[in-house]
Amino acid sequence: MLNKMAVKITDKLVLKKIVSDDMADIYIYGFELLISFFFSTIGVLIIGIILGRFLQTLMFLATFILLRSFTGGYHANTYAVCSLVTFSLFGVVLLLTEFAFVPLYLYLILGLVGTAIMLLLVPIEHPNKKLSDDQKRKYKIISLVLFLMFTVAGCLFCYFGSPLGAIVFYTLIADIILLFFKSRKERRKQS
Repeated sequence: MLNKMAVKITDKLVLKKIVSDDMADIYIYGFELLISFFFSTIGVLIIGIILGRFLQTLMFLATFILLRSFTGGYHANTYAVCSLVTFSLFGVVLLLTEFAFVPLYLYLILGLVGTAIMLLLVPIEHPNKKLSDDQKRKYKIISLVLFLMFTVAGCLFCYFGSPLGAIVFYTLIADIILLFFKSRKERRKQS
């Protein structure tokens, strides 16, 4: 379905001579990613609205999308699995925030451990998106800054008793888990 939509959009752009024929495959792939991202994001937002957790949903999306854009990590083989993983992570994060309180000392531990992980593992390249050494350094710095920024924001939310603190905490943990999942998968391929 996503491929058909992406092909139709690209065909119209080729027909109007906005895109050349030899660039069509690249545009199809880009539109598939964009459409998949759009549907997953809208789906998560709709679920958040239905559950009465709109602000928490926005915080989850901001933390998850911004950080994952620079850290890399696990990527599903199909768009359906990607959406399923995103929805599942969102569900688990919401569930944990309802039942598991996050004390400030856990944030301090997360900050220390997460910083070490960012320095050691990030960025994890996707096979379709190779990075130059300069890009890797830039992504590592941005990842570290974003991680620390979200950690501090989460601490402040927790300190003032906002449920957004737990959302940020569990979303950061989800991102770290996806980093380890991909990192471990890569090590297995190399052995």
